[in-house]
Amino acid sequence: MDNHIFFLEKINIILKKHLSQKSFDLWKGIEGKISNNCWNKPTSSTLKYHLKEDGRCPSVIEHTYEMIYAADKIISSFEGIISKNVIFLSIILHDSYKYGLEKTNLHTVSNHDKIIYEIIKKNEKIFLQALSPKEVILLETAVRYHHGKWSTGCKQFSINDFTAEVMILHFLDMMSSKNLIKIIEEK
Repeated sequence: MDNHIFFLEKINIILKKHLSQKSFDLWKGIEGKISNNCWNKPTSSTLKYHLKEDGRCPSVIEHTYEMIYAADKIISSFEGIISKNVIFLSIILHDSYKYGLEKTNLHTVSNHDKIIYEIIKKNEKIFLQALSPKEVILLETAVRYHHGKWSTGCKQFSINDFTAEVMILHFLDMMSSKNLIKIIEEK
């Protein structure tokens, strides 16, 4: 089985559990359009970052799965405070264009946060079929600033300047990139 299919199946189980039916249907409509773009490519095209204990660099889909797995374990502590639809959609979408819009890019692009933001913004009407107007804005902002202080065009990044959704996505992304998320296979 393809690496990305293995992780995508696990991701979809968690997404089905946490997303509203409309948000899950939205994801399933988007899934095929982005999945072949970069899922099997390394999270670091230089293979210098995101390293695991054994020195390997995980794929984008494995990195995304780690974040979704961790969010699944901690989301109950944010119940009623944040939008689960926004958290889980932002995680699955945040690196979906890490290698740019072209499928032939050999290297990650530093503005992939802005690319996915612009794609969501451009397709806002589609997202509004599953999310409230406020949730769409939260989703756009979360993916736009998921790099924290390294986000494209970010002048200042302060915990007080961003929503909980942005900060949760950023922290999960950083934890995965520093190899701090451990997957415990359930029996």
